[in-house]
Amino acid sequence: MKVLQVNTNSAGGAGIACRRLHQGLLKAGVDSEMLVLNPRSISGINEHPFRDIYPGGIAGFSAKFTEYKFHRNHKRTLRKTDKYVEAFSPARTPFDLTAHPSYKSADLLHFHWVSGFVDHATFFKKNIKPVVWTLHDMNPFSGGYHYKVGFPFSDFKQEIGKQEKLKKEALSSARVHIVALTEWMKQLSERSKLLGNHPHSLIPNGIDTDTFRPYHKEFARELFQLPSSGKIFLFAAFSSKVGRKGFSLLQAALDILAAKEEKVSLAVLGNEIPAGLNPYHDYFSLGYMDDERLLALVYSAADAHIIPSVEDNLPNTVVESLCCGIPSVGFRIGGLPEMIHHGQNGFLSEAVTSDGLADLISTVNQLPLGWNAEVIRQNAVKKYDQKVQTESMIRLYKQILYTG
Repeated sequence: MKVLQVNTNSAGGAGIACRRLHQGLLKAGVDSEMLVLNPRSISGINEHPFRDIYPGGIAGFSAKFTEYKFHRNHKRTLRKTDKYVEAFSPARTPFDLTAHPSYKSADLLHFHWVSGFVDHATFFKKNIKPVVWTLHDMNPFSGGYHYKVGFPFSDFKQEIGKQEKLKKEALSSARVHIVALTEWMKQLSERSKLLGNHPHSLIPNGIDTDTFRPYHKEFARELFQLPSSGKIFLFAAFSSKVGRKGFSLLQAALDILAAKEEKVSLAVLGNEIPAGLNPYHDYFSLGYMDDERLLALVYSAADAHIIPSVEDNLPNTVVESLCCGIPSVGFRIGGLPEMIHHGQNGFLSEAVTSDGLADLISTVNQLPLGWNAEVIRQNAVKKYDQKVQTESMIRLYKQILYTG
């Protein structure tokens, strides 16, 4: 059984999740490959860049020019509005996935985040292999958007209609099995016009829990030059500029607490972190990290993880935090209530507001130091250990390949 994991990017939440599943399958003895459109150099990963198949000469120039035109037209579509910073992804692309040698040698394809890569109109006509498709967001069953909250539907109404029609025609007779990471996303997909008729399974992402585990807090704080005493909150996001990630709500919540003279120590991990945090608070910028051992040490240095997303599926940061024995606090939205159990491994606010988030931070700030990290971790390991995901996925692959 040879499985091809397909993802647009090596980076980002879906890219990380795809890579982790790939590694888990290799450990389990499954012949797994990764095919990505935009690769990054990551040691030890058997990753194939799609663009390696571009020929030389006139044919190669033609292929690259077609790709350029696609991206130019995509940017024109995005410029219809300046209200939205997340991607709007059309279903048409200039790429032929079926031409790649890795496609030809695979028994089964596993799609992850494939926006801007898989061309619906041509791929599903040419494809002769079963496809498993993991829903990292809503795009596979939408007319181009990835999440609903804050999306300017009125600006994209006509374009969404075109994309839905194209996808519906492409997917109507496709052999696709949908994998949802949360029950929340599974129900949305099962009710959708585009994927509702396809079979669905619920299999959360997994991580290496031998790496993501509690480490000595004092050592971790010393390593990152963080204060040795007092509570430290952690905010982590690939990019905080995405409004859905709620960084502006976190900033406003810190302003509310500053007005009450309640000081908060905040460590921030990720790219593009805005300036302007209230100077009343202690703020520590840790930058971007992709080394998982260092990430686990960052979580261990904190006392609580803040996830202020206003819409989210199964954030890697919450999985990582819980497996390191660190509680998470956020809003009762999307898939978070399936991960965070109020008062047990974190806290959830019913109100999706800066006041609601400020109340949560204040609650944690005033609790006695110390959590039962081992209990938090053990409950997370039962659900999110890499072996749990890998075994479930292998069973699904075999069911699809050998029993139909």
